[in-house]
Amino acid sequence: MSHISTDKASVRIFVIDYDGADVLPQCLTSLAGTVPPEVPVTIIDNSLPAASENLVPDELKSRFEVVGLDSNIGYAGAIAWAWEICTEDFLVICNNDLEFTPGWLDTLLRTAQDESAHAVSAVIEHEDETELERTTNASLNPLMYLMYGIFKDRTVAVYPSGACFLLKKDPDLPIPPVDPSYFLYYEDVYIGFLLRALGKKVVQCPESRVKHAGSHSVGRSNPNKVAFFQERNRLITQCLFIDWVSMLLIGPMILLDSILKPFSCLFRRKPYWATVGAHWWVLLNCFTILGKHIRLRQTPGFDARRIYPYLTGKILPDSFPTAPHQNWSSRIWFRAALMDVDRVAEEGER
Repeated sequence: MSHISTDKASVRIFVIDYDGADVLPQCLTSLAGTVPPEVPVTIIDNSLPAASENLVPDELKSRFEVVGLDSNIGYAGAIAWAWEICTEDFLVICNNDLEFTPGWLDTLLRTAQDESAHAVSAVIEHEDETELERTTNASLNPLMYLMYGIFKDRTVAVYPSGACFLLKKDPDLPIPPVDPSYFLYYEDVYIGFLLRALGKKVVQCPESRVKHAGSHSVGRSNPNKVAFFQERNRLITQCLFIDWVSMLLIGPMILLDSILKPFSCLFRRKPYWATVGAHWWVLLNCFTILGKHIRLRQTPGFDARRIYPYLTGKILPDSFPTAPHQNWSSRIWFRAALMDVDRVAEEGER
């Protein structure tokens, strides 16, 4: 059984559930076995009609609070809702398909306190995870694509992994740490980027481990809807957190990526029209995105350039035949665009 020092810091766990009939009971049983009874747990039910309350094992009903929402507000919306109602010092966001290991919460909380971090993520174990991904952490490039094997230091993280992470409920934060309109995908990237741009600390805790069934709710969603949110939110994140000078300087690379996107969809068998439609959505809503971009930069203490050293200049996986040449070229290009990419990764290798 885990033992949290609740006299020093209070914490509330939020489990975000959607269509979790075959995973939520096991998740809650695992949670009850690794978290002391005094730690409150709230299940946010995004299912319509609400179903989570019927999925809580009878012997655990007194331990868990179930809140059914009036509409499906997505993962990002549920995080924003949890942030607003949480009165504890820390909140933990969890998927509904996790299996928790002993001590996972202790180490998350201890790391947040010892490192003075505003966000700490657990290590998410997947059945198909490679050895490389277990011993290194991923980063993103300025095109907002995930690149594996960048940080040799397991504690370095650009953003907190969305499946299980802890947030410090800092009343001094000038704005909520997530944009609820993201709905699904990249909401954790948004949180990490925003906190880093505000000078806050984001880390991973290698000792805190949870096992993930893998894309449970997403796997059952409409693939076109999933592809749309993936591509739309990638583009929005780029527009919000990359300054306009750098965007203009890497514009040819962004344009080439957009031109090649339809062919990439066919090659990777991703929904074509949903992905292309995401680009049109961004174009049609460019003024709304511009407004958000401006408001972020008006936030006291916001400096997007704090994010750049955590990004990577790689645009291709190392296994790709032409990766060495193309990654060297892209890295030079990004740095010429005043983006100090790969600096943190280089410091960790010295």
